[in-house]
Amino acid sequence: MAIRRNPPPGVQKAPRPTTTAPTKASGATTPATTPVADKAPPSDPAAIFVDNREAPPRENLPQTAAQLAAMPAGPAAFTGRNAALAIRSAQTKARQETSLFSRLFGGGKKAGDLEQTPAYAGLDATQRAQLSTISAQASPGAQAALQELMSPPAGQPSLLLQTAKSGQTLLAVLAGLADAKLRETSQTGVQGRDVMNDLLEHIADPGTITQGHFGTCSVTSMQYALCKSLPAEFASLVSDLARTGKATLADGTVMDAGYQGPSDVGCGRSHPGRLFQTAAMGLFAPPGFHYTPAADGFVNMRTKEVRASAGARTSRIDDVWSKILGAPVPERMASQETNKQVRDPEKAAALYQLLTESGNAETLLSVTWTTSGHLLSFEGMDEDRVLMRDPNGHRNPGWLTQLGFGLEVVDDERGLLSMSKETFIARLQGVFIPELPAG
Repeated sequence: MAIRRNPPPGVQKAPRPTTTAPTKASGATTPATTPVADKAPPSDPAAIFVDNREAPPRENLPQTAAQLAAMPAGPAAFTGRNAALAIRSAQTKARQETSLFSRLFGGGKKAGDLEQTPAYAGLDATQRAQLSTISAQASPGAQAALQELMSPPAGQPSLLLQTAKSGQTLLAVLAGLADAKLRETSQTGVQGRDVMNDLLEHIADPGTITQGHFGTCSVTSMQYALCKSLPAEFASLVSDLARTGKATLADGTVMDAGYQGPSDVGCGRSHPGRLFQTAAMGLFAPPGFHYTPAADGFVNMRTKEVRASAGARTSRIDDVWSKILGAPVPERMASQETNKQVRDPEKAAALYQLLTESGNAETLLSVTWTTSGHLLSFEGMDEDRVLMRDPNGHRNPGWLTQLGFGLEVVDDERGLLSMSKETFIARLQGVFIPELPAG
């Protein structure tokens, strides 16, 4: 049975290619998963964040559109309908130094002329001017990401033309940031173009999104799903947060990015990640408290009381994700009605079945990780395993052996992991499947 993977709307993103191996049935090449048991755990926990990766082998990878079209539709290693999209990895080779992509992909050839890209002919004069504004301020890595976004698969529009709820296209939002004066510039030195560059790279490849050193798995998984499915809306929220410190959601709820000082810059997160995750964590704050990255928790400025965020309470995830998406997100927990701390195996099995029928690109999963819960993004499943995206992004695969429950690394650079059906049901705490309108 081929893996079913729920692709996001619009242009789909490909996993970074891994070593390929022939399947027994067809002899076709498919990306092979890497069992975490084959990797040694790091001696230093900080090594989780150290970039010591090597470029993956490129043998047998499709390099042309013809090879792409000829690839089988349903190989057996977490690809399913997205199997052929491995070709997109070749485009990421154009992303180069001084960017998030440099840590993930290394150097590469320079981006080409944007006027020669497939989407350019469909832009009007205003949009071409916006593209020029963006390009003039883009870093080398962002230039390459921009060229990729201007080169969508045949028959699909560029994500740059997607429209946010404000009515602005993604192209217009990014152009507005290119020369923008940010409310935090005097404190951090961050410019509008810095935020724009990171946004471009995240939208071209959401796998670059990470929670860094913070306990923000919940909102980082929301950021990842939003960037995949509604990149224009995500960019619009980040732009408002960067310019004014606040952003208004569809139901009128106001997100507040709080104070962003020099100590908040970096720490394993991009500028959009720092802004969005801080503001979204604030939606979980108890009355009278606000979230601060300095404490990675909730602070009452009047009483000076600090409460640990604990990654945000599972019981509020449905409410916060619903506000951000602007769509209902029913709470479905695998716990007993009389005691929320006790899991109900029958409910967990029922939620797994629901996931097979209704899981979409915006679905979030609450899973027992070590001694507490962890919120991950749902990426797909087959009859044996569930594919998830860890908001920590890249971590040394050996570190995962310390968790001790049979995770397999599918794409360590983008944080894609798989778990057996049995283990997943045993550890499932809840699923959050947004009820989005068709189309």
